[in-house]
Amino acid sequence: DEIHQSTGESEELEEEEEFDPTLDLFADAQEHPEENTKYSLTEPTDEQFEQLLEILRNRIEDGLGECIYEIGLGDGCPDGLNPEDLAASKATLETLASAVDCDLSLLREKQGEEGLVAEYLIRRRPTEEDFTEVRVAVLGNVDA
Repeated sequence: DEIHQSTGESEELEEEEEFDPTLDLFADAQEHPEENTKYSLTEPTDEQFEQLLEILRNRIEDGLGECIYEIGLGDGCPDGLNPEDLAASKATLETLASAVDCDLSLLREKQGEEGLVAEYLIRRRPTEEDFTEVRVAVLGNVDA
Protein backbone atom coordinates (compact mmCIF):
# COMPACT_ATOMS: atom_id res chain seq x y z
CA ASP A 1 0.00 0.00 0.00
CA GLU A 2 2.87 2.41 0.80
CA ILE A 3 4.47 1.67 -2.59
CA HIS A 4 1.26 2.62 -4.38
CA GLN A 5 1.06 5.93 -2.53
CA SER A 6 4.63 6.94 -3.36
CA THR A 7 4.07 6.02 -7.03
CA GLY A 8 0.98 8.23 -7.13
CA GLU A 9 2.96 11.17 -5.77
CA SER A 10 5.69 10.78 -8.38
CA GLU A 11 3.09 10.69 -11.16
CA GLU A 12 1.66 13.99 -9.91
CA LEU A 13 5.15 15.54 -9.90
CA GLU A 14 5.79 14.35 -13.46
CA GLU A 15 2.54 15.95 -14.60
CA GLU A 16 3.52 19.27 -13.00
CA GLU A 17 6.98 19.21 -14.65
CA GLU A 18 5.44 18.71 -18.09
CA PHE A 19 3.62 22.07 -18.00
CA ASP A 20 4.37 24.03 -21.15
CA PRO A 21 3.87 27.82 -20.85
CA THR A 22 3.35 28.12 -24.61
CA LEU A 23 0.11 26.16 -24.28
CA ASP A 24 -1.25 28.73 -21.84
CA LEU A 25 -0.15 31.77 -23.84
CA PHE A 26 -2.99 31.70 -26.35
CA ALA A 27 -5.16 28.85 -25.13
CA ASP A 28 -8.18 30.26 -26.94
CA ALA A 29 -6.43 30.84 -30.31
CA GLN A 30 -8.78 28.29 -31.88
CA GLU A 31 -11.84 30.29 -30.76
CA HIS A 32 -10.30 33.65 -31.73
CA PRO A 33 -8.20 33.26 -34.90
CA GLU A 34 -7.39 36.97 -34.91
CA GLU A 35 -5.34 36.34 -31.75
CA ASN A 36 -3.25 33.68 -33.46
CA THR A 37 0.29 33.18 -32.21
CA LYS A 38 1.77 34.59 -35.42
CA TYR A 39 0.55 37.97 -34.17
CA SER A 40 1.64 37.38 -30.56
CA LEU A 41 4.59 39.78 -30.88
CA THR A 42 2.77 42.62 -32.63
CA GLU A 43 1.01 44.15 -29.62
CA PRO A 44 1.29 41.85 -26.60
CA THR A 45 -0.49 42.71 -23.37
CA ASP A 46 1.62 42.96 -20.21
CA GLU A 47 0.61 39.42 -19.25
CA GLN A 48 1.45 38.05 -22.71
CA PHE A 49 4.78 39.93 -22.65
CA GLU A 50 5.71 38.28 -19.36
CA GLN A 51 4.75 34.87 -20.75
CA LEU A 52 6.80 35.50 -23.91
CA LEU A 53 9.72 36.57 -21.74
CA GLU A 54 9.53 33.36 -19.73
CA ILE A 55 9.32 31.28 -22.92
CA LEU A 56 12.39 33.07 -24.32
CA ARG A 57 14.33 32.55 -21.08
CA ASN A 58 13.55 28.82 -21.23
CA ARG A 59 14.54 28.57 -24.90
CA ILE A 60 17.83 30.40 -24.25
CA GLU A 61 18.55 28.13 -21.30
CA ASP A 62 17.68 24.98 -23.27
CA GLY A 63 19.79 26.15 -26.23
CA LEU A 64 22.86 26.76 -24.02
CA GLY A 65 22.78 30.52 -24.53
CA GLU A 66 21.13 30.84 -27.92
CA CYS A 67 18.01 30.04 -29.91
CA ILE A 68 16.41 30.75 -33.27
CA TYR A 69 13.10 32.63 -33.27
CA GLU A 70 10.84 32.83 -36.32
CA ILE A 71 8.43 35.73 -36.74
CA GLY A 72 5.41 35.37 -39.01
CA LEU A 73 4.58 31.71 -38.44
CA GLY A 74 1.28 30.72 -36.87
CA ASP A 75 -0.86 27.79 -35.96
CA GLY A 76 -3.16 26.78 -38.79
CA CYS A 77 -2.94 30.01 -40.78
CA PRO A 78 -0.92 31.14 -43.80
CA ASP A 79 2.67 32.16 -43.11
CA GLY A 80 3.89 35.74 -43.31
CA LEU A 81 3.25 39.20 -41.90
CA ASN A 82 2.76 42.55 -43.59
CA PRO A 83 5.66 45.04 -43.16
CA GLU A 84 3.98 46.95 -40.30
CA ASP A 85 3.27 43.80 -38.25
CA LEU A 86 6.76 42.48 -38.98
CA ALA A 87 8.34 45.73 -37.74
CA ALA A 88 6.18 45.68 -34.59
CA SER A 89 7.07 42.03 -33.97
CA LYS A 90 10.78 42.77 -34.43
CA ALA A 91 10.59 45.68 -31.97
CA THR A 92 8.92 43.42 -29.37
CA LEU A 93 11.51 40.70 -29.96
CA GLU A 94 14.34 43.26 -29.52
CA THR A 95 12.78 44.34 -26.21
CA LEU A 96 12.45 40.72 -25.09
CA ALA A 97 16.05 39.95 -26.09
CA SER A 98 17.49 42.95 -24.26
CA ALA A 99 15.41 42.05 -21.16
CA VAL A 100 17.23 38.70 -20.96
CA ASP A 101 20.64 40.27 -21.79
CA CYS A 102 20.81 38.88 -25.34
CA ASP A 103 21.63 40.17 -28.81
CA LEU A 104 19.35 39.77 -31.81
CA SER A 105 20.67 39.02 -35.31
CA LEU A 106 18.61 38.65 -38.48
CA LEU A 107 19.44 35.34 -40.16
CA ARG A 108 17.08 35.52 -43.14
CA GLU A 109 13.78 36.80 -44.42
CA LYS A 110 11.67 34.77 -46.79
CA GLN A 111 8.39 35.28 -48.54
CA GLY A 112 5.39 33.54 -46.97
CA GLU A 113 1.86 33.18 -48.28
CA GLU A 114 0.67 36.47 -46.72
CA GLY A 115 3.94 38.40 -46.37
CA LEU A 116 7.39 38.03 -44.90
CA VAL A 117 8.68 35.47 -42.41
CA ALA A 118 11.85 36.47 -40.53
CA GLU A 119 14.27 34.21 -38.71
CA TYR A 120 16.39 35.67 -35.89
CA LEU A 121 19.26 34.32 -33.86
CA ILE A 122 19.03 35.32 -30.21
CA ARG A 123 22.32 34.85 -28.37
CA ARG A 124 23.28 35.62 -24.78
CA ARG A 125 25.85 38.41 -24.52
CA PRO A 126 29.29 37.07 -23.54
CA THR A 127 30.66 37.80 -20.08
CA GLU A 128 34.19 37.62 -18.64
CA GLU A 129 33.56 33.99 -17.62
CA ASP A 130 32.66 32.98 -21.18
CA PHE A 131 36.20 33.41 -22.49
CA THR A 132 38.89 30.77 -22.14
CA GLU A 133 42.59 31.33 -22.52
CA VAL A 134 44.17 29.57 -25.47
CA ARG A 135 47.94 29.22 -25.83
CA VAL A 136 49.47 28.04 -29.06
CA ALA A 137 53.06 26.83 -29.31
CA VAL A 138 54.74 27.13 -32.70
CA LEU A 139 57.79 25.07 -33.62
CA GLY A 140 60.08 25.54 -36.54
CA ASN A 141 62.24 28.10 -38.23
CA VAL A 142 61.05 31.69 -38.62
CA ASP A 143 61.63 31.48 -42.37
CA ALA A 144 59.56 28.33 -42.83
